[in-house]
Amino acid sequence: FSCSKKKDDAASETSGTIGVVSLNTNISNSEPFSTYTTEYQSAFAIGARGAQTAAPWSSLNPTGASYDMTAVSNSFFGMSALQGYGFTSIFLNIPIVAISSRSMPSDISALAFNHATVKSRIHTLIDNVVPYLNSNVKYVCFGNEVDTYFSTHSSEWAAYVELVEDAKSYLQTQKPNILVGVTTTFDGATSTQLSQVATLNANMDFISLTYY
Repeated sequence: FSCSKKKDDAASETSGTIGVVSLNTNISNSEPFSTYTTEYQSAFAIGARGAQTAAPWSSLNPTGASYDMTAVSNSFFGMSALQGYGFTSIFLNIPIVAISSRSMPSDISALAFNHATVKSRIHTLIDNVVPYLNSNVKYVCFGNEVDTYFSTHSSEWAAYVELVEDAKSYLQTQKPNILVGVTTTFDGATSTQLSQVATLNANMDFISLTYY
């Protein structure tokens, strides 16, 4: 992954930034989770110091008061595991939207993004995730390539921005040093949905793009 932290003052414009090299690891469904250990160790051995884990909202909170924190607590690819391998810049993606679909708990998946129940539930999700956010978790993202979904649901953009900004504010009351953002596609951010993505990123801490 590559994230661009937004600069807030003139001094930071001239001081430069230190990049972080990251390699994501993927294993096939037929392989055991333990394979992640050697994959992450190999990534670290060649110099990567950034690592990413995706934990969709629906996987952490399938429905109602049901929670499964495996994606952030797993001993092979959870937050503590990544810290243990030596990664110093961990990126946790908790998609509310992933590519072309919502990644929300089934019982609230049809509600408007800015519905009071949805906001309350994401606060509770954050309460459950925060204990796993160790000091090496630098970034939390609330969506993956979200402009793909909104290309066919354009009327929902504003409600989504409202939800993400609310989630950001709530998370940072507990973890003020974690940077929050949303991943969009490069094309969406620079061409097809330029103004919408700009509005989305206006109050985020970093800009995250995928480019193929």
